[in-house]
Amino acid sequence: MDRRTFVAGAIALVAGACRSDAGDGAGQEAVPDASNRAAAPSADQASTVPQGTAPPASTTPATATTAAAPGTTTAHDGRPAVFVSSGPGTRPQVALTFHTNGDPTLATALLDRLAARQVPITAFVVGEWLDQHPDLGLRLVADGHELANHTWSHQTMGELDRATIAAEIAGGAEALVRVVGGPGRWFRPSGMEIASEDVLVEAGLAGYGTVVGYNVDSLDFTDPGADAVRDNVTSVVAAGDIVSLHFGHADTVAAIDAIVDHLERSGLRPVTLSTLFAP
Repeated sequence: MDRRTFVAGAIALVAGACRSDAGDGAGQEAVPDASNRAAAPSADQASTVPQGTAPPASTTPATATTAAAPGTTTAHDGRPAVFVSSGPGTRPQVALTFHTNGDPTLATALLDRLAARQVPITAFVVGEWLDQHPDLGLRLVADGHELANHTWSHQTMGELDRATIAAEIAGGAEALVRVVGGPGRWFRPSGMEIASEDVLVEAGLAGYGTVVGYNVDSLDFTDPGADAVRDNVTSVVAAGDIVSLHFGHADTVAAIDAIVDHLERSGLRPVTLSTLFAP
């Protein structure tokens, strides 16, 4: 069984076992507007030189009875994924999405702040990080957050050939299956703001119907200071926005309460992606 067949099979198993998610509707089928699909860079711009370490070899897919992670995907027929960078602005909701990697101490501090404020997030988890810190993956689930795929080793996806892109998507999905029982509903490529055609094709073959970008960038990965992280979000955020934030940065931990305060004052509710795109 090749890696893409494994991932798509795991996604289909999860979909059959997990059609709903208590709390914020994370198990509902999202129907993104196809008009949100962004223009992608030319596929021939991709390098053929892989980077980083390879994902571990595939194992037998987890049984569907263990697939209870928030944000589990629905089955997908292998067509290229649709790219979205924002949600519908018809409800006062904003999705806080986190690239999930980095220092586990900072991750714990951030999760503590989110728990204290009862704020749900969508965590795009790097597979290598999840394998190294399965306790944090399980805590994300226990705290009611939605888990999604952010590749196996966080390479610059625009510099990879198709085979390596496929392996990165599959490796991230397999790590999610191993640790939390499901591959997640969404995929976000690492190292690129807009998904290339190669990424859309390979994500679709892996079973992901939607590749998710963002339209509000906190720039917290540049470590600009907590005030700048706050202002980069609060100066522009509006209903339907998808906000990009990161684990592993102290400025993000320091800024998160001020961001949540601003959302509350503005009448905006932080939700998972599955809630943002729910019918």
